[in-house]
Amino acid sequence: MFQDIGVSKNLTDQYRTYCEENKLDDIVDFSVMILSSNSWLFTAPSNFILPVELKKTFDSFTKFYTQQHTHVKKK
Repeated sequence: MFQDIGVSKNLTDQYRTYCEENKLDDIVDFSVMILSSNSWLFTAPSNFILPVELKKTFDSFTKFYTQQHTHVKKK
């Protein structure tokens, strides 16, 4: 659990650097929490509707994350 928090902070910092290097200045500033499924209790996903204002940031982070973590299965 605590390792997830440390990894998430590093990932947030890496993403901010990625945005600066790629001149993505219209991205919403946010922090990421990546949690391993074996350390946390999860329930079935709810019907979440992503606000339009976050779509570009979400897509940008998804691209960044999948480029670096091709072996990880997202849930």
